[in-house]
Amino acid sequence: MSDHFTFDEYELYEFPKRYVFLPRERSARAVGTPTRLYSDVLVLDRVTGQFKQLDMTGKEGSMFNGADSMTRVFGIVGVIELVGQRHLIVIVRREYVGSIFGGHHVYGLREIKFLPIDPLQPPSRSGISSPEDSKRRDDAYLLMADKVFTEHDSFYFSYTTNLCVDFQDSNTKNRAPHAARHFFWNRHLSSALSKSGLSRYVLPMIRGLIIIEKTVVADSEMTFGLVCRTSNMRAGTRYNCRGADERGNVANYCEVEHFIDCNGVFSSFRQIRGSIPFQWTQFAENLKYTPEIKFDNNVRQHTAVIEQHFQDVFKSYPGPVVAINLCKKKEESQERKLSDMFERLANYSQFPQPYVKYIHFDLHHECKGLDFSKLDDLIDSLQPQFDEIGYFSIQHKPDPSATRESKILSLGDDSPSDYSFQPKVLRRQEGIFRVNCVDCCDRTNVAKTYVSRRVFLQMMFDMNITKRRGNSLLAYPQLEKLFNHMWSENGDRISSLYTGTGALMGDYTRTGQRSVRGLMNDGLNSVTRYVKNNFADEIRQRGIHLVLGKLDLHGTEEQRAFAKANDLLSDVFGANSASSPPNNSSYAHHSTY
Repeated sequence: MSDHFTFDEYELYEFPKRYVFLPRERSARAVGTPTRLYSDVLVLDRVTGQFKQLDMTGKEGSMFNGADSMTRVFGIVGVIELVGQRHLIVIVRREYVGSIFGGHHVYGLREIKFLPIDPLQPPSRSGISSPEDSKRRDDAYLLMADKVFTEHDSFYFSYTTNLCVDFQDSNTKNRAPHAARHFFWNRHLSSALSKSGLSRYVLPMIRGLIIIEKTVVADSEMTFGLVCRTSNMRAGTRYNCRGADERGNVANYCEVEHFIDCNGVFSSFRQIRGSIPFQWTQFAENLKYTPEIKFDNNVRQHTAVIEQHFQDVFKSYPGPVVAINLCKKKEESQERKLSDMFERLANYSQFPQPYVKYIHFDLHHECKGLDFSKLDDLIDSLQPQFDEIGYFSIQHKPDPSATRESKILSLGDDSPSDYSFQPKVLRRQEGIFRVNCVDCCDRTNVAKTYVSRRVFLQMMFDMNITKRRGNSLLAYPQLEKLFNHMWSENGDRISSLYTGTGALMGDYTRTGQRSVRGLMNDGLNSVTRYVKNNFADEIRQRGIHLVLGKLDLHGTEEQRAFAKANDLLSDVFGANSASSPPNNSSYAHHSTY
């Protein structure tokens, strides 16, 4: 993936007026006992909040005298500015996920720590009446931020590659500006480092899911998996974040990329999901089970928004866009009204070449009675688009089945005793499949699984893993189980982040069959969503805006929201109360060695 290199471990020394980060050996060179890198010491001044790098070579003996404590940390998330105080966020626990293409190790964030920087002087308009009031609000905000980062184990990072950038763009030297804009979740928090010219200490993080699996198929050892990147541009919760904003950014926008690495060839395929791309709302109000969908009939405004959305899609994924809308077609239904407007805008808006192919497939109607054969028919009908869009593939190692002599000849090397292999791009993906329903969760994940499976099977044939093309993984039961599990986990993760529960129809994605237990679980999830969407999601939404730098902590609107939510915080977040900081805050224990 794209070039990126940062430190994978620090000794953090805490002083009354500064924090000192002593990097240990970088992951790419890690052999044996880690080495302390005194030439790359990072210092944060707790008075000014400024970072600076120092070369402390030759001063090793005295630089840490007088430190209050030392903590082992695994990365710097950034700095968060609250009402009365700024806090440095560091990673104190991580979990190894696996190794992806290029030998890059991937980790999941599991625990963070908040380190206080000297108090700020709050603006007069903040409504803060006392230091105690300021601390009470800051403690609540720390709790909200902690929940965003740790509640669903959904943040991932690598020290040697930028996970925000997909495999194709990173291996074809594309700049991929959309990756930093959409998928770099701690971009705002880490801006204090990047603006100080200290980008080497920045650790880009994505929010979503990464799964890496290994198996054997037809005597070929195969690594495969999935990377899901959720967008931060219009991030939020179900009824608080619908449709598009005026710039065409849509709610619940995700890029999902599956990959296979086998026989010296790496292949990947991207697809996206996102809310219907014009301005509409569905706020949870009056405790209605299904709130009313609202939008006006300003076609000119909606046209400008949808055109901006698809122009951004074209820039991010050059080529045709196949837009599959899975909403209901039933007359007078709320979804039908949305779909009619979407189809009208998609067919009559002025899009640059290449094209947008709009398809309305009412999944609930077409697959009623748990018969998903018509979804197979839809995928079959799109074979020309699958062929046109294709997927990305690169040969990064010689084929292990080839002889040494044939490898040398294929490289055009005159010296059979000395040669090196140069990676070669075999094909590129040109275009994208875009899938949506109303939530872009349950139905969308089922359809995207079908899209992914069709391309996955084609990849296996093209990579000489299988000897014939097929439309099913039934011949490879272990692989089928892992593949279905991967997409079921993906559906649950995206649904949990957006709606608060796992995906509906997850049993079908996982096993290929609907069950009584699965139907009962769907009913429970539906009720749980209703409760969370009506009583908890406003706080979750504010927490997301907080870590993205989009919450005006000193504005009157936030003061009202805080007063309204203060009594709910302890109920929403369990045993912790609104006035208690998260357990892994600056009061957490220090690990020493």
